[in-house]
Amino acid sequence: MSERVLRLKEEFFSAPTAWCLERARLYTEAYRKYQCEAAIVRRAEALAHLLDNKTVFIRDGELIAGNYSQGLATYELYPEYSCQDMVWRYTHFE
Repeated sequence: MSERVLRLKEEFFSAPTAWCLERARLYTEAYRKYQCEAAIVRRAEALAHLLDNKTVFIRDGELIAGNYSQGLATYELYPEYSCQDMVWRYTHFE
């Protein structure tokens, strides 16, 4: 592996794990704002709100840039799908 890849790998595996609540917060804001709309409109507005306001996380040295969450080794929450994964992740969170 190249020095760049080894550095990125070391940074990732040494980073503390954490929850990233940004997606959950943005979806909750949109669902509250559009609660009287039809479900399909609420989902579309929530996605638009997420795409307009999500933090872009790009590390130095990445050739393929970007990450779903705000940092390294963070768990992203998807409240618009199910809370089941949140229960599993919470019980398996280190």
